[in-house]
Amino acid sequence: MKTGLSLPYTYLSESTVKTDEIFISGLGIPDRALTELSSKIEYIELSNFSTLASTEHIVSAVRKIWKHGLKVSLHPSLPLDVHGKSLTGIYPWLNDLLPEINTNQDELMLNIHALAAIEGDEEQLRKDTIRNLTYINELILKNTYPLKIAVELNRSKGEVDPCTTYEGVMDICKQVNSPCLGIGWDFGHTYANYQNNLILRVPKENFIEKIIHTHIYDISPEGKTHWPLTMSVVPLEEYLELLKRVNYNGIYMLELQPGRFSEYGNLKELIFSSIDVLKTAIKKINN
Repeated sequence: MKTGLSLPYTYLSESTVKTDEIFISGLGIPDRALTELSSKIEYIELSNFSTLASTEHIVSAVRKIWKHGLKVSLHPSLPLDVHGKSLTGIYPWLNDLLPEINTNQDELMLNIHALAAIEGDEEQLRKDTIRNLTYINELILKNTYPLKIAVELNRSKGEVDPCTTYEGVMDICKQVNSPCLGIGWDFGHTYANYQNNLILRVPKENFIEKIIHTHIYDISPEGKTHWPLTMSVVPLEEYLELLKRVNYNGIYMLELQPGRFSEYGNLKELIFSSIDVLKTAIKKINN
């Protein structure tokens, strides 16, 4: 069982971003939090960050995670333009991290959203996403980098986005056609889109077979995603059972956003109880 928790790189690198105060007040300083988490989970994911994110701070955060005996996954953005660049030119933080991955873990998972826009042509965004992911995957294969890429099923938020349906994600994976690429199944995005009558409650088996990464959380009564596992809105056990059927061996990654629920209880207790709920559910399904 490989379980993990998503945290901001800014919090872990102690770069004093105001939005991270909630993590400091709830979990304490990063070293203390990582020490406690290392007894409960195996992975930390650096939560969604843009191409403008500080290389220095990302590298610092990853090394701090490794220092505590935990493994890492990353959630970077897909750049608009990648062609003609090396992989370390596309993602500069890999220049420092690539030589250190094998010392700390077998491979590094990059969970990535397709290109999306407030307005525009969805077909063009799909083609651009396929083009860029194909280029990145060719670099990974050519250089035998220990990297995998998961394309995430996104929540429909009114944007133009080619990855809000099972078919949309599957098509991108099919077109890129790389052994380094698979699906990032976001349980909450799936269920939110189902609630809005955009997709079926459960994906078909050909989708499930392509899953190599997950994002797991609940949805609040008001429809807020990235909620702790306290509401039993998202069918956690049902979705875990689907993964078991295809012998999923990736990370079960909790992707909580404390800013959305910090007023509803003790932050640390809500996060740690969510870890316990997830681990209990996985054990129940696998018994």
